[in-house]
Amino acid sequence: MLKNRPGLKNTAVRNIIIMLAVLVMLVIISVVKLTAFGLNRVTGDRSVSTAQQIEYLKRFDLAIVEPYTLSDIQLKKLQAADVLVVAYVPTTSIDQQWTPFTGLRESDYLLINRQKVANTNDNPPDWIMDPRSTHYRQIITDYAKGIYARGFDGVFLDTLAEATDYSNNREVLDATVQLVREIRNNDPAKLIVQNGGWWKNAPLNLIDYTAPLIDFLMWEHYPYEKTTGDPWINAKRNHIVDLSERYNFTVLTARFISWNDYAAVQTYYDGARAYGFVPYAPWTSGAPIYNTVNTYYLPPRNNAQIPPLPTSLSATVRRPADNIKSFVIHWGIGHYN
Repeated sequence: MLKNRPGLKNTAVRNIIIMLAVLVMLVIISVVKLTAFGLNRVTGDRSVSTAQQIEYLKRFDLAIVEPYTLSDIQLKKLQAADVLVVAYVPTTSIDQQWTPFTGLRESDYLLINRQKVANTNDNPPDWIMDPRSTHYRQIITDYAKGIYARGFDGVFLDTLAEATDYSNNREVLDATVQLVREIRNNDPAKLIVQNGGWWKNAPLNLIDYTAPLIDFLMWEHYPYEKTTGDPWINAKRNHIVDLSERYNFTVLTARFISWNDYAAVQTYYDGARAYGFVPYAPWTSGAPIYNTVNTYYLPPRNNAQIPPLPTSLSATVRRPADNIKSFVIHWGIGHYN
């Protein structure tokens, strides 16, 4: 038996020690690899390093990101490559589980029949907030100031139309417009992207009132057909085109497309660009989450400097967004250099 042979016993002990050391090294390598590589998938077949994600984002004119996922160093790297970087800001609908703001009061929540209103279309659900609350609007504008202080080029105002959609109240609409105006007055040189708010009829169609105040309008889940038999879509699209030409804002469109379906991307891009829109198609395997970077069929970068915005907010002298030919939405960058 081996245990009765001392030489072999010592060899067996050494082998066990070596095996344990190898296992420890494998665990360490795995941890380092998980730290150095994000879980975001760019091509659909491999994970990429955070540094590589930044390199992908440099291929776009405009990047919309979650501010807490981007370090100050990464922000500067993107801006050094002439990428405009705007930060996500929730407005009239905020996550119940992960509330983005502190110091909220009961009066900041929208009440219908004396009850808080939940947006159960999101998972986890959101609370619908009341922009008529000057306290709540101040929270949002102060949050935007903090983003500007970090050096971001602007803000992406999400959920802006939710309070109006749920209340169908003109006072709520007017207060939402006032919120956008207050954010604009924070720093007129910063960019404002409005997400949605174009689908209601007058007099509660938010974009009809915010058009003079914004630089970009985002149309999510854009129908990729160049023409469609849907008269409602056609009428809304034509109205948006008219507003964008009158007030000099650019329309961004986003549509989730299945992994590596390049033909669908090209069809969608060609159709959107035919209207003067700037399209982006994040890849998806089913879940509509902006954690991928799709660099297929991008136009060449336009590195011409955008002129500074004059102090006047007149629509005729607003900062032109014509230089923006491509954009990306990405929520998943990690805090690595």
